Amino acid sequence: MLRYEARLFIALDSSGQRCGFVHLDMQRDYYTEELSAHITDIVVVAEAEGKGIGKALLQKADEWAKQNKARWITLNVFEGNIHAREIYVKAGYQVEWVRYLKVLS
Repeated sequence: MLRYEARLFIALDSSGQRCGFVHLDMQRDYYTEELSAHITDIVVVAEAEGKGIGKALLQKADEWAKQNKARWITLNVFEGNIHAREIYVKAGYQVEWVRYLKVLS
């Protein structure tokens, strides 16, 4: 079985300061064994929000996934994170499934 290493891409602003990152992992689908990429984390610092950093990081993730022959790319987002969800929809993502959580006391 092929093993893929995770990737971390860091966004830098014009002065060379880090302003965001995307961390990706390649995996095989449990049922179909097709390759898929998964964004485990994507972060943009508050000072860089609204400047296209998130969009650029998502595009970089797409490029990496395509280069590595992934059939699709996934990510998770909290339901209440409306801002991020809007960005993902604009980038072409769609809701695939809904996860339920029950806190046990």
